[in-house]
Amino acid sequence: MNKRIGEVTLYWGTMFAGKTTRLIQDLKQAGEGAICFKPATDTRYSHNISKTHDGVEFPVITIKQASDIFLLLEPHITTIGIEEASLFYDDPTLIPTIITLRDMGYNVIITGIDRNLKDEPFCQMHKIAALADNCIKLRAKCVQCGRPASMNYFKGKDKSNLIGGADKWEPLCRSCYMERKS
Repeated sequence: MNKRIGEVTLYWGTMFAGKTTRLIQDLKQAGEGAICFKPATDTRYSHNISKTHDGVEFPVITIKQASDIFLLLEPHITTIGIEEASLFYDDPTLIPTIITLRDMGYNVIITGIDRNLKDEPFCQMHKIAALADNCIKLRAKCVQCGRPASMNYFKGKDKSNLIGGADKWEPLCRSCYMERKS
């Protein structure tokens, strides 16, 4: 009996670095065996699509907590995408769900932001990085100087809703970030 072996791939880093683009490429390569989920807290765009900043779309299912994935799996599924895993915040089912899916033989592809506004690990993302078989850190270009960005700078006014795109965020290198912050 050949048991399928699953792997976890994580694309993480700054905003506008191409994480969703890589996820969608991988899911399209998996074909009919791919399904993608995102947290209900991701209110950008539509509730039933994942969309890159340059407009490429992929269908998703919005879920309240990661363990909801188990209720929506079908026999033909081989690859599971989890878009914006960082927006599951402190969902206690996230890590166990990823591990169980991997151990069941699914390939799990995850995206998320690496650090928060305080330059600390963003929620559970560092734990996902530790268990990932493939951990790819992506960086956008700094909008000020063009060097690789390490930071996400919040340029919005209302910090009660931090979810957004270029209207609220821009990638900066650490030097430009520190200049702006002071």
